[in-house]
Amino acid sequence: MYNKLQTVLPLDVDTEDGKQFSFSGDINTLEFVAAMPASAARLGLQIFKLSLIPSKNNQGKELMVDIKPFFGQSDETSWKEEQVVILKNVQRLHFAYFNADDTKDDAGWQKEWLDKFELPDLVSVDIELMNGELWPQIVVELKVDDVAAGGAAVGKRGRNPFGIVNGKFTSR
Repeated sequence: MYNKLQTVLPLDVDTEDGKQFSFSGDINTLEFVAAMPASAARLGLQIFKLSLIPSKNNQGKELMVDIKPFFGQSDETSWKEEQVVILKNVQRLHFAYFNADDTKDDAGWQKEWLDKFELPDLVSVDIELMNGELWPQIVVELKVDDVAAGGAAVGKRGRNPFGIVNGKFTSR
């Protein structure tokens, strides 16, 4: 999960409802676009959706990743959507999103990242298992260079990827 989040791509998607950004999430669900590694059977950009689903054996929940091609299906190619359980017996999963731009009102940690046209600077993942075990918090800096962002990363002055806003460390 950590490695995949580091390769998130900031892309605009044209939908029937207008433009939509390729990254969105709330406290329980995260959706983003990233490339699969060359060694994978699936090539190209994929949409990843991480969420909790009820377990089939009623033992907590399962952390599921849905993977589908970013580009639409053509007549010649059959694109399969894939669902993979990456963790079982989960009690709680929480995502949080950090905006380090202290020139904006929403600087700091957010419970959701919806209807925005830029990536957060950090994403944190907290997981608690059914047995009460807490996984170490995962905090990922979304590393997007100017080339991958199509120039979108230019002009992000005032950004600080270390959880500091107005000179103070902030936590949720």
